[in-house]
Amino acid sequence: MCVQYFERFRRQTHVTPKSYLSFISGYKGIYKMQHEAIGLLATRMNTGLAKLVEASESVAKLSEELVVKEKELAVASKKADVVLQEVTVSATAAEKVKSQVQKVKDKAQAIVDEIAVSRRFCHAILGLSVTQFLKRSMTPSHSILRNFVILKNAII
Repeated sequence: MCVQYFERFRRQTHVTPKSYLSFISGYKGIYKMQHEAIGLLATRMNTGLAKLVEASESVAKLSEELVVKEKELAVASKKADVVLQEVTVSATAAEKVKSQVQKVKDKAQAIVDEIAVSRRFCHAILGLSVTQFLKRSMTPSHSILRNFVILKNAII
């Protein structure tokens, strides 16, 4: 080693017990630093592996829970389908009843409209005095029936 040093740097060195102990001391320092670094990496790796094991256990547990929840979901889905079918049937029946009620309502409204026209006609007739109505009816150009028709057309 001394020969290589001489060839490279052109300087003479000799190995003495003091230089050898210094070399060993330096080697021990470097070894100690490297040992601590590797120990830190080993600790981190062991912590990571422990977390991976814990995560795999957690995943296994959650997988079991998922199987149970999927079964519950399937049952709930079937119940929801049954309820949806019942609601659909009820909605269809309600729509039929609604259309029937609308028809009855339309008929009733037509009757109410006819009654309103008749009512206005009757009020108009009652508004004329009986003598005026009869006087008009006695003239040759007017008959009782014609007075009713004229009066009704005027009201409508």
